[in-house]
Amino acid sequence: MSAQILDGKQLAAKLIVDLQARISKLHQKPVLFAIHLLQDPSIESYAASQAKTAQKLGIEYRRVDASGKSQDAVIEILQDILKNPDAAIFIFTPTPKTIDLKVIYDRIRNIRGIEGVYPNNVGLLFLGWQGSVEPPTPAAAMQLLKSTNVSLAGKTAVIIGRSNTVGKPLMHLLLAEDVTVSVCHSKTPQDQMIAMLKSADIVCACLGKPFFVKKDWVKQGAMVIDIGINQVDGKIVGDVSPDVKDVAGYLSPVPGGVGPVTSVCLMANVIEVLEKK
Repeated sequence: MSAQILDGKQLAAKLIVDLQARISKLHQKPVLFAIHLLQDPSIESYAASQAKTAQKLGIEYRRVDASGKSQDAVIEILQDILKNPDAAIFIFTPTPKTIDLKVIYDRIRNIRGIEGVYPNNVGLLFLGWQGSVEPPTPAAAMQLLKSTNVSLAGKTAVIIGRSNTVGKPLMHLLLAEDVTVSVCHSKTPQDQMIAMLKSADIVCACLGKPFFVKKDWVKQGAMVIDIGINQVDGKIVGDVSPDVKDVAGYLSPVPGGVGPVTSVCLMANVIEVLEKK
């Protein structure tokens, strides 16, 4: 058995068509300010994908390099950007320890930020209420899962990773689809984690360790979503070993899986910022 590969590029192309129709109804050109506070290979890969998707949609993409700047300097940059009433803002993670993200997020506020990790938005997501902005990476993972046309209700899922931008919100999105969810993290004993993975219908790996998930940890026919972005010998690789394809029913590759769809989901949030105005 060999897994059906979930082609993120193909899915992204379909989603872009829908977004183009929404953009045509706007009265102004969307603009996205993407701010990175740290030099990191995963940021470079994501930024390139964002820029490419923005160009396809006609969204103005402005990348702001604030790496090495103090928190006060970053706040000054934000205040300048916020003078533009049509600007959406994205903050790349990871960020340096010298930056207090809570302070930064407080400046941006929910309506202008598109990562979906602002306190008010997280509350809406937690409660399952309308009006929340879905964080783009978890939203992309869900889009890939739904593209299989397999009913998710009643399935069991294991998420490896509990970050505020991926693991935690993904848990809530899966719960909204009536999936039974377990979350593993750095303090989960490995033998317990492996036992959970072996019985999971859905595996979502988002811990940032190359080839962490092994073939013999995965249930036959499982849906495996690889959300990892790692650099090994100059190449971008995921958190899942390539040979997992021999046992999985569905597998999202890295690159070419979650990444392209994430960029489209991010641009959908940019459009939503303007639609809410």
